[in-house]
Amino acid sequence: MLVIPSGEELIIPPTLAYSTLATQFDGSTERVTLSTFPAIGTSDFTITAWTKVDTTGYAHPIIMGAGSLGAGEWMFRCTNVSGSNVQLAMYANSGGLNLSTPNIFSTAGDQWALMSVTRTAGVTQLWVNGVASGASNPGPADDLNTAVTAALGGLAAGGRHYKGLLDEIGFWDRGLTGPELLEVYGSGYPSALSDHSAYANTSYWWKMGEGDDATTIYDNKGSVDGTLVNMDAGNYVSDTPP
Repeated sequence: MLVIPSGEELIIPPTLAYSTLATQFDGSTERVTLSTFPAIGTSDFTITAWTKVDTTGYAHPIIMGAGSLGAGEWMFRCTNVSGSNVQLAMYANSGGLNLSTPNIFSTAGDQWALMSVTRTAGVTQLWVNGVASGASNPGPADDLNTAVTAALGGLAAGGRHYKGLLDEIGFWDRGLTGPELLEVYGSGYPSALSDHSAYANTSYWWKMGEGDDATTIYDNKGSVDGTLVNMDAGNYVSDTPP
């Protein structure tokens, strides 16, 4: 039992955030290409990403996606971004997958959130801060092909550019459960995915700043490094969750 002497004050130091850098995108030409990212196909998966979308940017900015507009693309993105409105969406041109959530934030202003999409046994679901949001898609699972290079912050060839900040993006080889997504969310700021109970199921992990350089965002789990396009080390900023 901790005993505090009379008249003394117990000072508890603040918890140090794991993440100290995030990547800023201008919403115009900047993106990170993932030239060796494999096709997802109809397999189960999860994408987790800390996001702070700028609501003055494009209305449907991509967090992660592949393909080209109108040519079999898939997009994990924000949608209907305007003023205080931000929704999360998952779309695939190859089939009927077109999910979106209600408005995420109750107050105006650019805000950090953990945005995720899971596919489990063919059922696709969107999640915000570890909580399921919006209706699920019961399948059958759409074929998420990557015949054209995948990218973060837009399409690899350009378009659907994201304006704002992205941090700690993970791709997992199965659909995470609600409790596992809450574990990623933690107390509202990122922790190292290597400490997660399902880390063995993490295929790729981009820290989005820490350990990265002027040309490359490195994959800290697999071998899918990202190439900065119209970006450099100045895009790594200290604005991180929460």
